[in-house]
Amino acid sequence: MTTLITKQCRHAVTTNGFSLVEVLIAVVVVAIGLLGVAKLNMINLQNANSAYFLSVATNLAMEMSERIKANRQGVINLHYHHPTQAAAGACYSAGCAPQQMADTDFFEWRANLAEQLPNGTGNVCIDSMGSNVCDGDSITNEITHAITVNWTDHVEDKTISLPVRVLP
Repeated sequence: MTTLITKQCRHAVTTNGFSLVEVLIAVVVVAIGLLGVAKLNMINLQNANSAYFLSVATNLAMEMSERIKANRQGVINLHYHHPTQAAAGACYSAGCAPQQMADTDFFEWRANLAEQLPNGTGNVCIDSMGSNVCDGDSITNEITHAITVNWTDHVEDKTISLPVRVLP
């Protein structure tokens, strides 16, 4: 009994390059990475914008504190405690009354807040306890005002408060 052995030709298959599936997977991985980079860039821009508005709000609060300190008689007479939003004529001369100066200061400050901050508003009031809270009209040996600036950031409302102490 003899067995016949046949040789079968086997051809080795060699591939040069990538298959379509490998290319598609690589494209998906790169696309996900680029989306992550874009999201980080967007968050970075939002944070930079928030920091900018915070610095503007701080500068405007400091501006009002300097205006308050420059009008000492207006502080003593409580003209900076919840000032009115009445339109004031430009009072820049030395002949202005303390009330006129306080009204002009507040009017210009509120206009700057509205112009430079999104939904920018502000308030000035007596802070008798030194806690940045508007809590009354009482005056002790020093007058402390709380300057509050409010604005809307990209998602939420923001507020800063600044105390200003003026000796009578």
